[in-house]
Amino acid sequence: MKDLNGNGNLSNRTNKASQAYKVLKNYDLAFDIGTNVGGFSNAYHNKFNKIIAVEAHPLTYKMAKQNLSPYGNIEVINKAVSNIDNEEVTLHLHDNGDSGSTSLIKLPSNQSPDEVHTVSTISYPSLVAEYGTPQYMKIDCEGGEYNFLINQDLSGVEFISIEIHYNFLTESHQQELLEYLLQDFQIHSMKKGVDGSHHPEYNFIRKGNGKSNKKI
Repeated sequence: MKDLNGNGNLSNRTNKASQAYKVLKNYDLAFDIGTNVGGFSNAYHNKFNKIIAVEAHPLTYKMAKQNLSPYGNIEVINKAVSNIDNEEVTLHLHDNGDSGSTSLIKLPSNQSPDEVHTVSTISYPSLVAEYGTPQYMKIDCEGGEYNFLINQDLSGVEFISIEIHYNFLTESHQQELLEYLLQDFQIHSMKKGVDGSHHPEYNFIRKGNGKSNKKI
């Protein structure tokens, strides 16, 4: 991937993460799902006692591990999130060469399979069994968010910052995931995607923990 030079534009990605994702208070445990080169965890490392940073692509994982090595409270693991554990899967690479554009989902165009690297999957229940229930989750995993979250027991999670990807998910899956989350969470804030309308970034807060300032 062409942007994995130096530290993978960590400073730029850290700034973008600070703009996109809200962290309202200090929390004990966070899951950083789709950590890329570590922008979110780098921005908010001092807001959590422990961060489990999950990155699917092996090369990006190595970069994230290097970038986040100064922080003793961050553990970086090389897994792809799914609803199935220990499945060896092929990643698909977007032709823009961006380290954050790898996905388990094959798009009709602009992608090619990674013929060199595969990765093993991990589910939300398995992450919880190993590390505990996170009070905070940041999720940006290029369409993997649906299988990772749908019908999971999210009790104990107070805040979810998530990018829901229109191009990787069908409209019905986007709506189903949104409706599922809104059963227990409300929208604290929402930012439209970089093109002004698609793949919006939602910040959800558990109902009763704060006031919603955005409705759909």
